[in-house]
Amino acid sequence: MAIHKAVFKFEMIYDDEDFGGSADCLSLTDIDYHTTDGHASGRFLDTEDTELTPKEAYKALEEQGSDPTFLNLFKCEREGCEEVVVASEDDEVVLCPKCAR
Repeated sequence: MAIHKAVFKFEMIYDDEDFGGSADCLSLTDIDYHTTDGHASGRFLDTEDTELTPKEAYKALEEQGSDPTFLNLFKCEREGCEEVVVASEDDEVVLCPKCAR
């Protein structure tokens, strides 16, 4: 299993009267609607795709406010260990390979 982070740069051209002066508060659904069916034009300019280690993915998900366990990422349960492992919620004890020895 590989976990990736994708960052998209999207250009949208619009009349500020349609958005109250700014497009800052638009969701992805709003952007899709306005550039597909609404009164704006848009295109992708760039996509940056990066493969993350489990530890990097865990941190990135926490920074987004997401629960890392939805991708089966768990912190090692050994006190003082900061490693992150891919495990199952059914595992009784989650230990990184180093601590499991």
